[in-house]
Amino acid sequence: MQKTKSDSVLHPESNAVNKNIKIQSTNNDFPKFWKTFRKAVISFDTIQIINMTQFPFKTRGTSDYDPTVEHNKEKFVSVFKSFIKQWNGLNMNGTTELDHIRKTETPDETYVQKEHARVGNLEFKRINNEWKLVFAYLNYDTIESLEK
Repeated sequence: MQKTKSDSVLHPESNAVNKNIKIQSTNNDFPKFWKTFRKAVISFDTIQIINMTQFPFKTRGTSDYDPTVEHNKEKFVSVFKSFIKQWNGLNMNGTTELDHIRKTETPDETYVQKEHARVGNLEFKRINNEWKLVFAYLNYDTIESLEK
């Protein structure tokens, strides 16, 4: 019987070479990625969040005319921390991006495409068969605070 890749992932002891295989993405695996990402954000597990992010990480303001800014790993944590604290614009009660992430246990399927997904003000992209955080929209107060 021939071994399959899934056999090696499910039973890594059966093939030492494949112990570090990453489970590859399929068209409908974003909810699984989101569950892991959401848990990392809620617990502010920066190592896990960084591992789930494509660098340079990009941000821009809410207008299409705002410039896109690229951030390296060293700058990412402060940018992401500012992002999750910002008002998400969904209601006048001052809910934050973190509140929205906590509330979104499963992303709306209409915002998940084959290679792209958006949850609130975060954008994700499938890169080499893995989902990655690639972009965030920052409000102007957040941009101003990061420039100080």
